[in-house]
Amino acid sequence: MARDRYGLTPRDRLSLDAAKLYHAGGLSQQEIAQTLHVSRPTVSKLVATARERGFVRTLVADPRESDAALISELQEHFCLAELRLVVPVGRGPMDNRYALGSGAAEMLGAHLSTGEDVLGFWWSDAIHAVTEAMDRQRLRPRALVQLNGTDPGVEVDAALAAFTARSAVPVHPYPFPILHDSVAARLDAENDPASRQVLALRAECAAVVFGAETPAATALHRSPLLSAEDRRHIEDHAVGQICGRYIDAEGRIVAPSLSQRTLGPTLSELRRLRRTVLVTSGLEMLPLIRAVLENRYANHLVTDLATATALAETL
Repeated sequence: MARDRYGLTPRDRLSLDAAKLYHAGGLSQQEIAQTLHVSRPTVSKLVATARERGFVRTLVADPRESDAALISELQEHFCLAELRLVVPVGRGPMDNRYALGSGAAEMLGAHLSTGEDVLGFWWSDAIHAVTEAMDRQRLRPRALVQLNGTDPGVEVDAALAAFTARSAVPVHPYPFPILHDSVAARLDAENDPASRQVLALRAECAAVVFGAETPAATALHRSPLLSAEDRRHIEDHAVGQICGRYIDAEGRIVAPSLSQRTLGPTLSELRRLRRTVLVTSGLEMLPLIRAVLENRYANHLVTDLATATALAETL
């Protein structure tokens, strides 16, 4: 079926007309049928099609997610450009991840221009949830660029391919491992033409999105390329990891020799990026969140209400 410049079929356009008259105009299905010169059962199907195609969105305004005093306190203390609070439905990790992903996608949707801006990401379970929410909300940047290599034992290609298949947004993966056995090997990887292409796209990013992990939870922590000394140092001093960098409670690099062998943006580079979005939650993450925000490694935060409330209590 022929599509117009917006990717709409004739039925899509008719569905939009029916949805506007039904939801915005308040007309009955019989009135819409008379206006559009179709049968009443057809109107019902058209309205359903509009929902299925994502043309109709239901807005649920949860006042807990708009806690002005809490948002203002945290934004002022950490100099945050924006804070998005979410309240998950359900208590499981998937419920929380779904809420965080939806909140992050809504935040990004307010800043990214469809088909124009490049979005960078450091892959994690949280960012997987963000890309799924972007697809649900029909957020379509010009391209996604992966800022990290592949963690040991973690396959992200299938998830990225699925996102591209659903959204038609090209994804540019980083073609090398996240961790190398020497600084020279890391430099060789960075100087490869494929890496240079990713780095060039990173410079264009309108936003960079990343999650955070406690030390023991990271796949990187299990890498055979970590020395016993590095692993002990991380366990003794690190509060967590962002973008492949283990940091302590003051935001300083832990195990510098390990960081030098790691691909990805440095902490100094994170500070210079214009829009950095941290997506995370959990009381166990509080020391890491504080370290990230106090050192301006992220200037946007998406978290749940419980984490934000606990974070404010530590100020």
